[in-house]
Amino acid sequence: MSASVAGAERGRERSPAIYGIRGLAAFALMTVHVAMFSGLLGTKAFGTPRPPSNAIGAFFVSGMPSFIGVFFVLPALFLYLPLAKAIIAGQPRPPQRNGFIRRLLRLLPAYYFLWLVVLVALNRDAIDGIWFVLRPFLLLQVYLPSPFVPKMINGMEITWTVPSMVQWYLVLPLIAWGMSPLLRMIGIGEPTILGILPAAATPATLASAVVWTARA
Repeated sequence: MSASVAGAERGRERSPAIYGIRGLAAFALMTVHVAMFSGLLGTKAFGTPRPPSNAIGAFFVSGMPSFIGVFFVLPALFLYLPLAKAIIAGQPRPPQRNGFIRRLLRLLPAYYFLWLVVLVALNRDAIDGIWFVLRPFLLLQVYLPSPFVPKMINGMEITWTVPSMVQWYLVLPLIAWGMSPLLRMIGIGEPTILGILPAAATPATLASAVVWTARA
């Protein structure tokens, strides 16, 4: 795992292990969305409650939303580990700008292409003002009118992770800054960091699964 992380830090090597984890998580989330739209998994996300069409199938699929945590934990590991190592060694923190821009370029072009397509193809008659157009463009669709009852435009229901991921990238340097006194005090090394991050992410992942299930 350490070698995989080192390769990811350099940005020029691809780790089969890391890509395998990502692929498994992507397949699980694709399965969840297919199950939702096909009716296998019961949901309230489409307005009226829909019971599951098959209780056994729904049971096995209902835990898969927790795989979304993989897409938050791995970037956190790659982005935070160089900062943590520099803090422990008492060295200047490595610049994060290029890595941040690279991740945005991976994430946002496809998102904005989808936004443009669904706006023209599915929502032309629903546009009631400039805010209808700008809300998803500014990545605010998951917060308005309420974080608990967001108003997603037709065709972009599954894009709620994009604003969450962008804000996660933004807040990670603040987390590193807040954790720096603790890291200096206890002087933990790279193996311990690799163990702490997944362990610390587990409660958050489970909590997100509980919230998703409650909202569904």
